[in-house]
Amino acid sequence: MARLCECVFGTAAPGESQYMIRCNDTYKSKRAFELWMSTGCFDCQYVFALTDCSECLFSFSLTGAKYTIGNLPLGKEKYLQVKESLLEQMRQELQQKRRLPSLMDIVGKCKSKPKKTGAEPTSNEEKKDMQPMEEAFSSTCGIVLGTRLEGLKAYEPWLTRHIEKGEKRKSALSDKQVFVGTYAKYSEVPPSRTATEQEALAVSKPTKKPEEMDRITLANAHELISDVAYLHLDYHAFTNKNIIDCMAYAYSQNAFNCFPCVEIKDSAYNFWPRSSEHLFGCGVMFDSQFCVKCYQSVKLQRCFEVDSSRDCSDSYYSHNIENCQSCIFCFNVKNLRYAIGNVEVGREKFLEAKKMLLSRIGKELESKGSLALDIYNLADFGKKK
Repeated sequence: MARLCECVFGTAAPGESQYMIRCNDTYKSKRAFELWMSTGCFDCQYVFALTDCSECLFSFSLTGAKYTIGNLPLGKEKYLQVKESLLEQMRQELQQKRRLPSLMDIVGKCKSKPKKTGAEPTSNEEKKDMQPMEEAFSSTCGIVLGTRLEGLKAYEPWLTRHIEKGEKRKSALSDKQVFVGTYAKYSEVPPSRTATEQEALAVSKPTKKPEEMDRITLANAHELISDVAYLHLDYHAFTNKNIIDCMAYAYSQNAFNCFPCVEIKDSAYNFWPRSSEHLFGCGVMFDSQFCVKCYQSVKLQRCFEVDSSRDCSDSYYSHNIENCQSCIFCFNVKNLRYAIGNVEVGREKFLEAKKMLLSRIGKELESKGSLALDIYNLADFGKKK
């Protein structure tokens, strides 16, 4: 997915970025190569987790940095001299091999032993609570499905059937848990270099001398950056509260296993939700409320198993519908109300059919913890294989 970008090549999940090559998860950045999980950065190569930085090479977990290599500030003149040498190496290797090593190729070769970071838990660390998400799941299912389901985690396999899933790792610097969202190219981050945010910041102070950076090349970069090249995957900005097992979040509250998420409230098991609340098992949903297992849609309310739609409410098992209310099994239509199979049947008949459908859904979910029928297997459901 790319939003509001131009001149972007081989890049995963860029946002409002220009002139990018082989980058990953960028926002409002320009002129970069192998820039990962960074915001507001310009003229950077082979960097990870930078904010408001410019002219950086092989740098990690920095804010407001300029003219740095391996997290070491060099000054403009020295930096540009080393940068030009590296760029010439890159040009020659591209001409000869038609490829360059990725940041993960280089970081993956770092051999330094894990160390004690000195990063201790802060005394004001927020206590996490699953109860708000449990209550939101139960109430949302009551509103949308007519059955208040209990035990959010018991429904995880069903809720995550058609969305990107995260994974949990142990930090390379401790036994602390790190949540990795397996979208974009984050699955390529080496487990041997994964750390918590606090740990990555603690080791971000450079240990090399300026004269050592004079000799940095693509071939030996891993030797010179080993001390600082630990990668945290917990990008967050602005005010957030009670965020559990999420990656890349802002302006959010009471979210569990959602990534990335912006302006999300009372939601769980979602991939790329934005400006929404009470979403469960959804993928790429914007400006929506009280939806379960909906995908690639905008401005939905109280919907279940709806895909590629917008401006709809109270609809079930539908695809590519627009400005529709109270629809079941509808496809590629606009401006319908009380419709089943693309035919408006009137309020009374619709509510009768809806009651029967929700009764079956509720019984199957309560007894099995899952539902066989979904929007993606609807056409072939019941056919003999």
